[in-house]
Amino acid sequence: MKRISHPSTLALEILPRRPSSAGSYSKRSFPLDSPVLRHTDTFRLKLSAFDDTFYLHLRPNEHLIHPAARINHYTTTSDGRSVFSYSEPLLPESVKAYWGEVVSDEITDDRLREDAAGVSPRPAGKSEKGWARITVHHQGDIKQGSPPSFEGAFSVHGVIHHVMTKDNYLRNKHALDPHIVLSDEDPDSALVIFRDSDIMTPHEYHVASGGLDIGYVAPPARTCAHDALDFNTNPLANPVLRRPLAPPVTPWYDPLGFLDTHAHHTNETLWKRDDVAGGGLNSNFEGSIGQSAGCPSAQKVIYMGVAADCVYTSSYGSTQNASQQIISNFNTASALYKSTFNVSLGIVELQVHDPTCPVTPDPLNPWNLPCQDNVTLNDRLSLFSEWRGQKGNDGAGLWHLMSGCPTGTEVGIAWLATL
Repeated sequence: MKRISHPSTLALEILPRRPSSAGSYSKRSFPLDSPVLRHTDTFRLKLSAFDDTFYLHLRPNEHLIHPAARINHYTTTSDGRSVFSYSEPLLPESVKAYWGEVVSDEITDDRLREDAAGVSPRPAGKSEKGWARITVHHQGDIKQGSPPSFEGAFSVHGVIHHVMTKDNYLRNKHALDPHIVLSDEDPDSALVIFRDSDIMTPHEYHVASGGLDIGYVAPPARTCAHDALDFNTNPLANPVLRRPLAPPVTPWYDPLGFLDTHAHHTNETLWKRDDVAGGGLNSNFEGSIGQSAGCPSAQKVIYMGVAADCVYTSSYGSTQNASQQIISNFNTASALYKSTFNVSLGIVELQVHDPTCPVTPDPLNPWNLPCQDNVTLNDRLSLFSEWRGQKGNDGAGLWHLMSGCPTGTEVGIAWLATL
């Protein structure tokens, strides 16, 4: 990292709430005029950084948490075994995740009035500078002088700005990243902001590390273990890869196949199914990268399962911090999937393991093991993929592993035609 800053939160303005039904609120209902931020609130977040002021118009991300979402906790026993501990619901009201837009200062007040009136957001235009995804940890307290604590990302004219807490910055800080200085006179120093343009290139990192200036340094290759999986290359294992069946030889009494209509339609169906998939032993999807043809025309949501191994949980200090970070990451990552494929990401299950790694891997969760020289990330992903296959239909469209051992060049595994 070449540069970081500390954003100043200038305002968090909650818009007036409206009753959820025609009837009046009961005594147990949440007061409409309460100053406490709710997960269902719409608000404007005003902050400044890098000699600029940003206006984030945010509304609840109602698709991030599945109504039946749960967190499954695993603990490590005194004898070093990883065992299931307990399960609890992941309630939407416990997650303050929001999405919206960054609006220009010329139009932000008009947009705020539209938001308050419940007007649907206008199509993206010149008044919008980009998208925003924010997870609020604490809305702050004016009386105590504590500013809001939040994380996420937002884009301004294509430049992505990342906001994280001081604690998470220190957890992920590399040796050459800028140090932060905390000040009691500057409560905003508890937040850190940086842009994609502030990240060192491989060449800059090489020089900053004391290496000779040898010109351009190519970044290390990052790959997906797609072609290494038998399921993705073996037609016997994956029906999508099989060639369409050749039409049977027609009998002499029915040369045009009119009498055997069942076989005719069956072969036609098989052909259409396989042709649409576009799979084959020589399939190469490199030319399709970045293309959105065939993506849903209407908004879709895929609810995923997410597992955090012991090393990942340990890097964030606790299962609560790890869960919080996963939710924030998914809220932010969903912006890219939504804008690119019109598919949003949601969470239906979190599986969080104890920060203390087991002495011997649990056969039921073989991928949950400490970092080892003889176990690369690709090995860990293979174990995770096998575990996922044995789970069967659990209601999750996909499963994602959060690991603290990023060794090797493989960063993911893709199963062909399984979504």
